[in-house]
Amino acid sequence: MADERISLREASRRAGVSESTLKRWASGRIVPVKRGRWTAPAAAQARVVARMRDRGYSLREIRAAVRDGRLAFGYVEDLLPVAEHGRSR
Repeated sequence: MADERISLREASRRAGVSESTLKRWASGRIVPVKRGRWTAPAAAQARVVARMRDRGYSLREIRAAVRDGRLAFGYVEDLLPVAEHGRSR
C-alpha cells in the first residue's frame, strides 16, 4: 500500500485541497513527492498538512515540523504484524 501511485487529481481528492496547493506543497518540500509521482502516503501527509493549516499552523511551522521529523504519519496496517492484518474484531 505504501508505494501505491496515484494521480495528482486523486491526491487532491484524498487530501481535500486543490491540485495547485498540492504542487506548491510538493515544491516547498512539505509533502514528499519524488519526480512528480504522487503516492498514497504523500496524499495522507497532505491531508495532515491541510488539517494543520485549518487549525491555524503556518506553512513555516509545518515545514519545520516536517524537516525535524515531528510530522509523523502512517498506516495502522504497517504497525501490526502481517498475521494480524486479516483478523476481525
